[in-house]
Amino acid sequence: MKKFFTLLCVALVSAVGFAQDAYDPSQHTAFVSGTSNICSGQWSSEDAMAYDSESGLWKVTLPVKDTNMAMFKVVYDGGWYPDANVEVQVSEPSDVEITFDPKDNTVAFSGEKVIDVVKKIEFIVATGSEGLFGVSWDVSGDHNKMEKLDNAGQGYYQLTLTDIAAGTYDFKFCANGTWDSGLEWGGLSDPTVVGNAEVVPATDKGGKNFRMTLDKGYTYTVVLTLDLMSETPSVSAEWTATGGAEITDDIYSLAGTFNGWNQTDESTEMTKVSDGVYSITVPMPAGENKFKVVKDHDWAVAYPAEDYVLNLEQDADVTITIDLNNDGAITIATAECSVYFVTVNVQSDKEAVNLYAAETDSWNQLTGNWPGAAMNKIEGGFTYTVKLTKGEKLWIIFNGEGGQTSNIEVNGVSHSCTLEYILNSDWTYQTGTGVQGIEAQKLNGAIYTVAGQRVSKPVRGLYIQNGKKVVIK
Repeated sequence: MKKFFTLLCVALVSAVGFAQDAYDPSQHTAFVSGTSNICSGQWSSEDAMAYDSESGLWKVTLPVKDTNMAMFKVVYDGGWYPDANVEVQVSEPSDVEITFDPKDNTVAFSGEKVIDVVKKIEFIVATGSEGLFGVSWDVSGDHNKMEKLDNAGQGYYQLTLTDIAAGTYDFKFCANGTWDSGLEWGGLSDPTVVGNAEVVPATDKGGKNFRMTLDKGYTYTVVLTLDLMSETPSVSAEWTATGGAEITDDIYSLAGTFNGWNQTDESTEMTKVSDGVYSITVPMPAGENKFKVVKDHDWAVAYPAEDYVLNLEQDADVTITIDLNNDGAITIATAECSVYFVTVNVQSDKEAVNLYAAETDSWNQLTGNWPGAAMNKIEGGFTYTVKLTKGEKLWIIFNGEGGQTSNIEVNGVSHSCTLEYILNSDWTYQTGTGVQGIEAQKLNGAIYTVAGQRVSKPVRGLYIQNGKKVVIK
């Protein structure tokens, strides 16, 4: 019996010794394979792990090269572990230690700059224009969650949308149901235009909107793909016409300072007045307003080429009309008001041109003390923007001489009416070939300086009386 017990103990010790000595790391291989921002190559076999006999773990330290999400698996004896990609993200480029336990095939990682697990991707939502997603820029609900495609790799996410009408749509992607997650993917330019089935780079640092345009005449099935397995994130949109749709008229709308330059603002869509003519009345605040008219809510076609600038003395409801039959000419009209901003251009080879305005018979020089500062000189003449009250008239002086007003071109518009309406109704300017032409209404014997200022007690000099030059000695 004693001999049997001794043999049993020897056998147990031998078995333990065999278990301790049985694992030979030279008989096994382990390496890390993943995205190129953590591994030496994109899902390559170049990053071998080393066995640590003291801990019984395979280990390797790899540098995460950027703050994009990095993904990897451990390949041990030809098997890939774990089943899903391991995702790791750092707050700044830094080293991450990766370990593999061959006893239970588990993977772990650690690093000083590793972002807390709550920052990792739990799910991704595609969001954007209401016509594409049913709601506008909402990431909080369960709608429009993207499918994580196992058969294409854990870094592929897709969303299929059906019965989408023709139009131009903006979109981007956001993780974990909140914009505060720090994980959202957008384009590199503003906007990033995506063609059908075209793959374009993306960034996870906010980025600009992606934009696609579906042609009129059909409804579509749209597949959005976010690829996080590539060396850099990328996005594609693929659409297929699935049915006919009623062809609608083009949509023209306003985007400007008064609505944050929002070209997708449906509240500023203009009403079709006739073929090629569209109009809308919108409230605008006092001060400088800028805007454009955009076609189909897309900046690809917008009028005018430069921002339309409209100065308002007070808050006003402004009626804006565009005539596409006349190269997109824009006219403005508002409710009745008393103040106008008008740009006056004078074509002249004179050295100085001064601008005056008068409400009655008392002229007020607008451009400096006579014969001081003139209108702003430009090539071929002079220009000046003047604020006029209702009923005022303009008088132009060339080097101290009146007349020559036939070359005046008033090309600005007031903030209250169209130019045509101002000239025909609310204010006028005098025209003529001499002083008589300008002063035809001043035949009351009153005496004026050549600068147009009425005087009651003239001294020696040149004056104007009843529209004629006179010399008082």
